[in-house]
Amino acid sequence: MSTTTTTNDELIKRVDQLQDHVDELDDRVDTLEEENANLREEIDDLHEEKERLRQQNEQLRERVDDVDDRVDDLEDQPDVDIDGTDYESLTVNEVPIGRIISSKAPRGDLKDEIEDLEARLSGETPTSDAEETPSSEGPEPETPLERIVALPEELVEQELTENQQRARFIAKDIREYSSKAPAGRVIKAATMGRVLKAAFDTAHTETINRVREFLNKLGQDDVDLVDRDNSKIIVFDECLVRRLDQYDTNHGCVMEEAA
Repeated sequence: MSTTTTTNDELIKRVDQLQDHVDELDDRVDTLEEENANLREEIDDLHEEKERLRQQNEQLRERVDDVDDRVDDLEDQPDVDIDGTDYESLTVNEVPIGRIISSKAPRGDLKDEIEDLEARLSGETPTSDAEETPSSEGPEPETPLERIVALPEELVEQELTENQQRARFIAKDIREYSSKAPAGRVIKAATMGRVLKAAFDTAHTETINRVREFLNKLGQDDVDLVDRDNSKIIVFDECLVRRLDQYDTNHGCVMEEAA
């Protein structure tokens, strides 16, 4: 009887110990679950921090791009110099702007500017008797655009504005810069921008638009401005392109030799 009682007491004690151990394990599980929940929160916080840093990085990159653009714009600013208060001594990138301004009447809008250019090219208002455009052999220019392409190099800067010079530059080699299409030869704004950037180190949207307008107006019926794919393209009539091909790099109108 005594042995049985002892055995029961030991079993009860053992059960109590096991229960205590189970309780400890439960507590440990609760602790681990709590720690796991805390770790998940920390991971979520880290993900949020990572996203915030990514956004900040993108913003910083945009700011760097903006600063680069501003630096490029500042570097494109002309070198202006003037001697005293005499505006005629004003030079911009070593070009005597003041003297040119003083010798020419103020210009109006694009239409007035083109009309003035056409008048001067046609000989109605020559710059001076000593600077008349020499006659050239070959076909007679049919458009103002051909006349500015045929203009002698020594008169280009004097007679043409910067954007007119840019339009002339593109027109001289339009076959090289354009692509063939059923309607004629086509040059896109992107191509024009690359040409202007390479030749004049400028490709601002306003500059491209201005040059495009000059090509359209000076080319008259032989140059069309067409909307295509949310962009404007210039279409040159093939006959005009062939005529422009006949003006060599010396800016004189010459006929192509027979093949």
